[in-house]
Amino acid sequence: MRYRFDDFELDGDVFALTRSGEVVGIEPQVFDLLLLLVEHRDRVLTKTEILDEVWGDRFVSESALTSRVKSARRAIGDNGREQRLIQTVHGRGYRFVGSVSVIDGEASISAGSAGGAPAAAGGGQPTMRYAFDDVVFSTATGLWRNGERVDLEPLANGVLALLIDQRHRIVSKAELVDVVWNGAPTPDSAVAEAVKLLRQAIGDSGAEQRLVRTVYGRGFQFVATLDESADPAGGQTAATLLIADAAGRGTVDGRRSMLDGL
Repeated sequence: MRYRFDDFELDGDVFALTRSGEVVGIEPQVFDLLLLLVEHRDRVLTKTEILDEVWGDRFVSESALTSRVKSARRAIGDNGREQRLIQTVHGRGYRFVGSVSVIDGEASISAGSAGGAPAAAGGGQPTMRYAFDDVVFSTATGLWRNGERVDLEPLANGVLALLIDQRHRIVSKAELVDVVWNGAPTPDSAVAEAVKLLRQAIGDSGAEQRLVRTVYGRGFQFVATLDESADPAGGQTAATLLIADAAGRGTVDGRRSMLDGL
């Protein structure tokens, strides 16, 4: 189910929170808490209910719940003083009090529906250029950082392409294996190594996770803010990128649009 409030959209099907179309970084437990409150916005949820739903059988302190509520409020522009959206009902629990509309009959944020390269005239893929931090990723010329070409291992290149393409949602390890490894039996360690390599290439790390976030138990999500534009000049960009063959190769189905041309 997909919900809209203020300038936010909360998609429970793909575990994504966006604000004015931009992905909002949010921890899995904080997301689960927010989704639970929105789904049950017609009533107060007790602290016991929330703990049971979000943490299951694990024992956690009440301070952990308070911390997650604070994080949820921060993610949606609320705070404990105003409580415009998440209200504390003292002695009982919490309630979502914002005005919510359920989006029905519209396509949810999913593979190919948001963030992918638009179709070019005649059905082909245009060259797309995505800039973030000091990095430029082009479907025609590959990965560049500070104006220098970065030779990224093909599988890591494919993972980065898919994560950028599907940046409005979490991409599971199974989907990465299906798309990048073509469904071949692949250990989790191989996926982790590809993610590690791409993080190194774009100036990120597993400790910081500024650009590629690990969502434990679910997968990975690209969370950087992109400067996105079509690049009609066949790979020439404002940074005067040189035309070069990209390291990766792949022809895949419609869900893998960003891999075309690499």
